[in-house]
Amino acid sequence: MIFVVDIDGTVCDSMERVKEIEGFKEVNPDLWTEKLMSEFLSEENIMKDQVMPGAQILFKLAKSCKAPIWFLTGRNEFSIKATRKWLTEVFGASPNAPLIMRPKDWRGITTAECKEKLFLKYIFPYFKNFVFFEDEEETIKMYTYYGLVLKSPDCWKAIGEPDE
Repeated sequence: MIFVVDIDGTVCDSMERVKEIEGFKEVNPDLWTEKLMSEFLSEENIMKDQVMPGAQILFKLAKSCKAPIWFLTGRNEFSIKATRKWLTEVFGASPNAPLIMRPKDWRGITTAECKEKLFLKYIFPYFKNFVFFEDEEETIKMYTYYGLVLKSPDCWKAIGEPDE
């Protein structure tokens, strides 16, 4: 079993950063310009993000299930260094946790399409059972074909503390 975990809106509360982007009109990253995405993914801005309340339960849950955590995000590879820094320094993930990101040249496809392509290439061939943690509705629908999906951030309260 493997846990496939989204970042923004799932373990990372990036909404304050979204609201600060000048000219931002709609909460739909698939429509963002390159300039907006660069601003959103700057290290300075990423490091301001807070952990979603309850999301750190993921580490205890993964340990109790003996499941590795792989992060699969629609964030562009442009921000790999800042994203890894946030995951380790703020969220507390292992510096070696697998992190799969949208390639820089993948424009014009939805987050769900991007994640499905990356999932099928880098994760699906190597594991049998999948638990997905995701907040975006279109991606949740896509993932249901492959395994169990827990809607974030709602799932963190529902999961509660696993037995040690």
